Amino acid sequence: KLEEALESEEELRRQVSRLQQEETKHLQAVQANQQLEKDVEHLRKALKQRRNAEKDLREAIDEQKRLRAQSVLSEESTPSPVRASFTEPVGARRSLAARLPGVPSL
Repeated sequence: KLEEALESEEELRRQVSRLQQEETKHLQAVQANQQLEKDVEHLRKALKQRRNAEKDLREAIDEQKRLRAQSVLSEESTPSPVRASFTEPVGARRSLAARLPGVPSL
């Protein structure tokens, strides 16, 4: 009977050891799942931030395009002296420059 008891005790020890290993694996899996959940939440937040940044960038680009178009239309409707000087004949500019003091004749 002593031998049977020793064998039974040894078997119980093996079962306890196996159960402890299974518990350790289970705890590791639970921790890994928790970490994955945290990572997924972090990635969702990062994706939302990126989408918001892309939306803001698109809006800024659209606003810049709108302002440029508005500026071009404004320039076209209002003649500026600089632009007018480029549309004058070359001789007219020379005669204007010749009348300025300290400017040599062209």
